[in-house]
Amino acid sequence: MKRTPLKRTGFKKRKAKLSVKDPWKKPRGKPLGHNPRRKKERRARYAKYMQSAEWKVIRIAAIERAGHQCEYTKANGESGIMRCPVRHYLTVHHKTYARFGGSELPEDLQVLCKPHHEEIEMLNHPTRHTNRKHAA
Repeated sequence: MKRTPLKRTGFKKRKAKLSVKDPWKKPRGKPLGHNPRRKKERRARYAKYMQSAEWKVIRIAAIERAGHQCEYTKANGESGIMRCPVRHYLTVHHKTYARFGGSELPEDLQVLCKPHHEEIEMLNHPTRHTNRKHAA
């Protein structure tokens, strides 16, 4: 009697690969914590806080602390550090959002003129600002 070979059903055992994961390799797929609903809630909370009386008081205090002048500084060769002379169209930039929501420390905030604030935002979040109409 002749033996017939067993047929495969389509299920294969995969061999476990012994490899060391590269710690610098970017993970595939969506980034961790990617949740459109949470993102929308964060933006709504941010917009509400920016309209609050509490933020207006903190903003005015930061501008007064800066002497009603942009705090953007730039190295200027041998003469040292040059500060932006602009005193109008001032905005307050959050350097960190660790204490966002009314408990910001003075060192968490930076007073900037509008052009310098946009420049810093472009450097910090390049993908967020690529689709703007005035971007070159």
